[in-house]
Amino acid sequence: MKLRALGWAAVSTVPQASLEKESLPVQEADIRELCAREGWHLVEILRVPGHSRSYLDFHEMSSDAVNAGITAFRDLERHWEAKDFDVLITRDGNRFAREQPPHAFMVLRTIRSGAFIQLINGGRVDAENVNMFVAMDGYRAAQDVSELRRKFQLGMNGRAKRGLVISSRAPISHRIVRDRSGKAIATEVNPVTAPMFEAAARLLLKGMAWDDMADELERLGFLRPDGKRYPRATIYKNFTNPLFWGNMARWYGKSRVGPWIFDPEVPPPDGVRMWYDRIPPALPEELIEPMQAELRKRFSSGGRGNWYTNRYRFSGLGICDECGSTISVRSNRTRKGELYREGLGCATFWGRSTQKVCSQTKYVSHAVLQDFFEHLLEQIFEDDDFFKIDQPTQDTLAPLQLQLENVSRQIDRMITEQSLAPESVQPRYRQQIEVLSQQYDILRAQIQSQEYARKDYERQHRHQQHALEEIRELTLETFWNLPDPEINRLLRLLMGDLRIVIRGKEIVDLRTV
Repeated sequence: MKLRALGWAAVSTVPQASLEKESLPVQEADIRELCAREGWHLVEILRVPGHSRSYLDFHEMSSDAVNAGITAFRDLERHWEAKDFDVLITRDGNRFAREQPPHAFMVLRTIRSGAFIQLINGGRVDAENVNMFVAMDGYRAAQDVSELRRKFQLGMNGRAKRGLVISSRAPISHRIVRDRSGKAIATEVNPVTAPMFEAAARLLLKGMAWDDMADELERLGFLRPDGKRYPRATIYKNFTNPLFWGNMARWYGKSRVGPWIFDPEVPPPDGVRMWYDRIPPALPEELIEPMQAELRKRFSSGGRGNWYTNRYRFSGLGICDECGSTISVRSNRTRKGELYREGLGCATFWGRSTQKVCSQTKYVSHAVLQDFFEHLLEQIFEDDDFFKIDQPTQDTLAPLQLQLENVSRQIDRMITEQSLAPESVQPRYRQQIEVLSQQYDILRAQIQSQEYARKDYERQHRHQQHALEEIRELTLETFWNLPDPEINRLLRLLMGDLRIVIRGKEIVDLRTV
């Protein structure tokens, strides 16, 4: 009795389906020739004429293929259920899939249906050697694609590591240096825009809002090469680009900015790859540290729009006890027309917030605020452990890391079992794998959060100590005679995440935000 044969021919892209070395016609001709030579009856040739096989789940791959008009994977499932073939012929194992889980699933389901696999470029795969074939050939199939991806990513990573821009052009803060052949060899500060960014930094340090920057730069004579004003978001986008600070980054979204763009001690968002200190930063050295401190404050306060927390004494250092809004300056004019800062009140009540109106109509005077902070500073001088809290340690991470490893092993085991299970229980396996994947993501997020908290504690503690030493050297009398922005700078460093809590005309508490 003749053996019933199925043929499997597949390519990943449409161009490969034409008359080339690995084309569908060549694969089909080889299948027909083998059947004629062995005397097998060719039932059908299943074709994948240009569809990605880099999936982790067979059923997802099959569904996407059907949506693209390719039924080969679905037809193969039909043959598995009907058990109407004895041998599956294909060029090699990577014709099935490019990732190990679906590769193993297709091979094992074929063997479990009672058939064997005949490789044109190999031998026979049956129940005797299937486990070895799944392990070895599945790995090789995945490696073929992984190697191409790996080489591309290594190339991009290598460029970033050498300080070369990996996009088609550099941001306006820098420029690409090329050799005579046009090859990029370095990245340097753009001398044309450097004066503009220095002016912008000094304006930001004085408390100017991002949204006002374009108008002010135009007034100062800083314009684009075409003579037009820079777009409103230009300065913000450059100051929040890691490259602006001399660092190279990959896979970061512009909406996920934070201190990690310039601080290697702050972990970047998940998936972001960083290389620090690869090129010259866009600002003069004396402006780098003050601007980074300024950006930290802006990031913690939302970072965009009309942001003036550094401009007036004590602003940005407190919150409202009722609604939690930041307190802001309340001003009034004297009879002589001079602007007088009366104190700080709830920003929501005074119409400077989009939140609902708060009932806290009173404000705390500057005299009360200064007395409070003077008393607080005296306490801190006497008590070296005033800011001491329970520091996050590596010990708290160990149980979470152990749970993460256990969940990872369960996912691997489930994937292996799924490839061996009958179709009737496949939905249950997929559901369990999805649940475990969610647990994995939650645990990984918790670990990253604790690691960030530990590093943030160390950074904040270091800044508090530096600020405390600076105020001590100045003495309190000299400290209170400093300009308001300088007083705020030191108090913000000293307070860290602590804020005074205001209710009416009183300071009622200190609270971590």
